Amino acid sequence: MRTVVYTAEIDDRFGAGKVSSRIGLSSPARLYNPQTSLFDDIAAEHQLKPIHCVLVDESQFLTREQVHELSEVVDTLDIPVLCYGLRTDFRR
Repeated sequence: MRTVVYTAEIDDRFGAGKVSSRIGLSSPARLYNPQTSLFDDIAAEHQLKPIHCVLVDESQFLTREQVHELSEVVDTLDIPVLCYGLRTDFRR
C-alpha cells in the first residue's frame, strides 16, 4: 500500500519534510504551503504510480481551498485522505 504524507512547510520542529510521532517513529513527508495545489500534486503522482492513501499532518495550516482540493481527491480520484491537526486555531 502506497501512502503519500504531507506536512506544513512552516513546521520544522523535527526537520523539514519529516513527520514524527511521540514514540520516535518518523516518515519523510512532502511539504505544503498556502500556494500548493494539493489536488494537482496528488493527481500527477497518482498517474505515475497509484496512491492508496494520503495523510496530511498539521492540517490546521491548510487553506479553505486546499481542504476543498482534498475532498476532490476523495471524490474524484477515490483516494482516502486522513488529516491530523489542532481542532482550534492557536493563533487567535
